[in-house]
Amino acid sequence: MTQEAHSDVRHAHAGGADTIAILLSTYNGEAYLADQLASLERQTYPYWRLIWRDDGSGDRTRAVMSEFSARLGKARCHELTGPSGRLGVLESYMALLRAARGYPFVAFADQDDVWLPGKLARAAHILQGIKDRPALYCGRQMLVDRDLRPLRESPAFRADLPFPAALAQNIATGCTILLNRPAADIIARSRPPKISLHDWWSYIVVSAHGGPVFFDKEPHILYRQHLGNAIGAPHIGTRIRRMLHKKPSQVLQAIDAHAQAIQDSVPTLPPETADKLKRLRASLRMPFMARLAFVLKLDLRRQSRTESVLMALRTTTARLP
Repeated sequence: MTQEAHSDVRHAHAGGADTIAILLSTYNGEAYLADQLASLERQTYPYWRLIWRDDGSGDRTRAVMSEFSARLGKARCHELTGPSGRLGVLESYMALLRAARGYPFVAFADQDDVWLPGKLARAAHILQGIKDRPALYCGRQMLVDRDLRPLRESPAFRADLPFPAALAQNIATGCTILLNRPAADIIARSRPPKISLHDWWSYIVVSAHGGPVFFDKEPHILYRQHLGNAIGAPHIGTRIRRMLHKKPSQVLQAIDAHAQAIQDSVPTLPPETADKLKRLRASLRMPFMARLAFVLKLDLRRQSRTESVLMALRTTTARLP
């Protein structure tokens, strides 16, 4: 089969027209992968198909996935074999997303979590019927240790902050996300900046279109915290320390890179969003007072008041060339 054929995994019948494409990128995930795969099989929502890609594992991850695929069959589990080689988290998930054409819903999965049985059913119920505009479901997680012992719930974020708040902070943890077809199509055609991640970029793109973002305050996933986490779920104190650790120029560069990527690769933006992006990027290069006034007016803020104040300081104490 050619690489082109591999890159388009069209909707195979796995239970009906409501099939969800679950996208899983693996990398040296042997330790916890079996728990995640078992939790997929326990989903009360039966209409799903797993599309997976290994990103160059050196352990038995591919063997575990191959055994699972062979047992479930191609109608329920498909390996994306191209592009090959190590892509990293962002590009691996973007490759999977571009392959999952034709599915009414797309869900992201991580290799080390455990989904509660009603996770897919809950997300599909919330997005059901939204077919004319991009929409995204995400939510809280029950944070657990490596042995699945509960630690605490992740923060309950607000989903009603208007764009461009999405450029300042991501509230959509990838393993909780469900996208409807319009959202998946737009994101798949886009080109995110290298500094981004698939979940943050998805949230940014949907928010930039004014599409509904649903944040579920009831956890439907056990989010395992361990030393191998790519990101993890930091509490507010850790998030503030990370912000303080970053140079102001780094904060501005991240905002500008995302804004430019949207401008360059998402032609479907509403006119008001395109105008905001143009003015935002110009403001990052303005003198201090003009930049401060614009940032405050534009409402480029984060979830907490403290983080919002730090964001304003970061975007006004530095200046892009």
